[in-house]
Amino acid sequence: MVDVEQALAADAMSTLTSLL
Repeated sequence: MVDVEQALAADAMSTLTSLL
């Protein structure tokens, strides 16, 4: 399930950037 891992990684990065 590489797509799920990539989706989670993208979501985490987008969350971190919104916090910054």
